[in-house]
Amino acid sequence: MFTHLHVHSNYSLLDGAIPLAELVSACRDLGMEAVALTDHDALYGAVEFCALCNQVGIKPIVGMETTLEGDKSLVLLAQGKEGYANLCRLSSEVKTGAAGYLTLDRLRGRTEGLIALSGGKRGHLNQLILAGRQGEAQVLARELVLLFGQGNVFLEMQIQEEKDEGDAALLALGASKLGLPTVATNNVHYLRPGDASRHRVLSAMRTITTLEEPHPDKRLYPNLYLRSPKEMEALFFH
Repeated sequence: MFTHLHVHSNYSLLDGAIPLAELVSACRDLGMEAVALTDHDALYGAVEFCALCNQVGIKPIVGMETTLEGDKSLVLLAQGKEGYANLCRLSSEVKTGAAGYLTLDRLRGRTEGLIALSGGKRGHLNQLILAGRQGEAQVLARELVLLFGQGNVFLEMQIQEEKDEGDAALLALGASKLGLPTVATNNVHYLRPGDASRHRVLSAMRTITTLEEPHPDKRLYPNLYLRSPKEMEALFFH
């Protein structure tokens, strides 16, 4: 059964557009056995998320999409109490630090119990592979494996539009050369395709732009919704 491992709720302030109760209810209706919550640099919704999941028999996976230097991202998923404790430490450091981001050096000693996903389109490893910078990708992959441990680092792949299919093929090839397993995600920000306009409004508020202006941070896709397991399978195995 497919599990969404990169999901933003409305606790990703001015970016996510999903109330937690609606997220968990939708996952239940889709027959999902587990789901992750990976809000930006924060664990504000973790307790509520776990309680809601437990009520309907869904396994909650607590995580966080953390910001790295250079506006890169890394998705971290907790395994057990130690992993959750380290997520709390890292989130606090991002929120209280003057820089507003982490470096790989700052992760050292705080990765026990954590699984790392490369971060999709904002992930540094993904960007290096797609740019053909294989040597740099190998260096970064080795560093991530040293930080998180063998088997705990995954290359994250996303397909939100037709051109992404070619990128996914390149990433899969790159992952095999680096000896990394892959995982498919959808970088979920809203529940249904029709909710994309809500996300666009939030993004405009966050970036202080009008709805007509090009988004200054990233291209807004109409497909960042909670795809069903069948939809995800069709995207990657059609």
